[in-house]
This record gives sequence, C-alpha cells and structure tokens, in this order.
Amino acid sequence: MSLEWGMHNEGAGSYLQRGKNWPDWEVTIAFYAAAQYIKGTLFPLHHNGKVYSSWTDYLADGKTLGMSRHELLGHLCKTYLSEASVLYRMLRDESNNCRYINYRVSSERASKCWEYFGLIKEVCMKEMERRRRRARLPKKK
Repeated sequence: MSLEWGMHNEGAGSYLQRGKNWPDWEVTIAFYAAAQYIKGTLFPLHHNGKVYSSWTDYLADGKTLGMSRHELLGHLCKTYLSEASVLYRMLRDESNNCRYINYRVSSERASKCWEYFGLIKEVCMKEMERRRRRARLPKKK
C-alpha cells in the first residue's frame, strides 16, 4: 500500500508543479511521497529477530523510542537505507518549515525538494530490485 500511496502523492505533486501556485504544498507532498516510498521499501522489515509486515505493525509493537513517526522513519532509514537518510532528513526539515514556520516558499526551493524526492525514489527502487534478486537466489544449505 505504501508504494501506491507514494505514487499517488507523486502524481498530486506533479499536478501542483504545473500550476506553480502552491510551492509549500509541493514541498509537503514531496516529503510525504518520499516517506511512503521509504516505507514501501523497508517493509517487510526484519528487525531484532522479528519480522514486521508493515509500518503499522512496527508502530503497534511500541518501537517508537520516544520519537515522532517522522523521526522514527528517519532512524529506520538511516539504519536500513542509509543512502536516502540525509535526503529524507533535508526533505522532512523543509516540509516542517513549510507547514509550521513559513508557507512562503520559492518555486526554486520546491523544485529542489522534488530533486531530493527523485533521488530518494531512485535509492528505493534500487533497494527493492536488490531485494527481489536476493529473494530469487537459492537458499544456502
């Protein structure tokens, strides 16, 4: 579901980009699209001897470590998808700024956030392909 949600958000962002009227929402949607791609890449997650089938299952197990959900996803990203970690944090910070501090964002800044999203998506796609290949390999005896 997360990948579908990420693609849905990506499509909404593409629509907003054409109008150039709501760059703050472009940033926010770029962040949420990236978060969904990351969740779709990480889960199912093998963590500390358990398998979590989804982000929701992981949260239900009480593994928040006192962090917000966005911080926790950043922590998991740093642990399991390190190539995307810094980009995720930058995009999260930009989104927080747009939502809570200053909604007036330049189109250039919004475009930069979509670049971050594109790079995160690329990392996710490579990781998903790596996992697919590994799943097809015969098990070692």
